[in-house]
Amino acid sequence: MTIDPAELGYIFYPFTEGFSIGYAELDVFVSVADGAEGFVPTELVLSTWDDAGPVGDPDFGGSDPASAAAIVRTAIFAHTAAGMQGDITHRIAPGFVMVQGKAGGGLSAYCFGGRLVYRQESTGRGNVLACRLTSPSPIFNLSEEGLDWSENGILRVVDGLESEIATLRAQIGSDIENTFDRRLARTDPRLLYAAGLDLAYRSFQALPEVLRTEHYWDEYSTLVRAHEEAKQSDWWPTDPSLPAVLGTQV
Repeated sequence: MTIDPAELGYIFYPFTEGFSIGYAELDVFVSVADGAEGFVPTELVLSTWDDAGPVGDPDFGGSDPASAAAIVRTAIFAHTAAGMQGDITHRIAPGFVMVQGKAGGGLSAYCFGGRLVYRQESTGRGNVLACRLTSPSPIFNLSEEGLDWSENGILRVVDGLESEIATLRAQIGSDIENTFDRRLARTDPRLLYAAGLDLAYRSFQALPEVLRTEHYWDEYSTLVRAHEEAKQSDWWPTDPSLPAVLGTQV
């Protein structure tokens, strides 16, 4: 039996090759279907940096620094693309991805940056806004089982990177021209993933022996594998620290 992906509400797609602790794509089907059963996404919220509206050029904003706005949280509903034809594209900045369900449940994910494309589609659940989030770096599903463990590797990657971003932003202080946001949004998502992965790797290594539980070793082995494989990639930076990756020395 063939299952319409829209019936699931959302679906993560794995990378086609190699090892990864995340996913290559996330589809979310935002709907207003009152009678639909199961998980029905009614709102998708993520970080964008093209607040002048969807952009169509391949560079998502071009080369003019003044054209890049601040990173903002953008909410997308089923009616967002009403009256529009074809695909609509947004540049996605690093940050949390939240999917709110009709019955109150939700999905939480994390993206290091990428692209969101959405369009109106007719499915077995009725008319929906089909949204596809893609990234060259892993997209984390933060709602997966086991993410309540304090030793969880994925959470360490996200928490470490978000903490470093907040620290750098605070050190820079007043940023009227959104220089920091532009630099963060234009950075290759794989480099931001490298920064977060390296922070988590070093954090796990620094944990005292007495605190290393069975979950710790399970997560650590997975993190080591992801770290070692990423280091073999041609995009891995010489210095994976966030200031070096962003080219921001404060």
